[in-house]
Amino acid sequence: MYWWYYYYGPPVMPYDPFTMMSTMMYWMMYPYYYAILFETYRTMLDAWKKALEALTKPMIEVPKQ
Repeated sequence: MYWWYYYYGPPVMPYDPFTMMSTMMYWMMYPYYYAILFETYRTMLDAWKKALEALTKPMIEVPKQ
């Protein structure tokens, strides 16, 4: 084992601040993206459910006397 393989020098800032700001902005967007995605799926499933329920109803309802 050689000592210089484990010596990294003085601590420096590991990331570019602008890259970190951009990454954090995307992290803030992820929950809203998934919320919109799940809401879209729910709306789509509701539309399909209503369409299938409409298919099972009789086309012409006979008035009751």
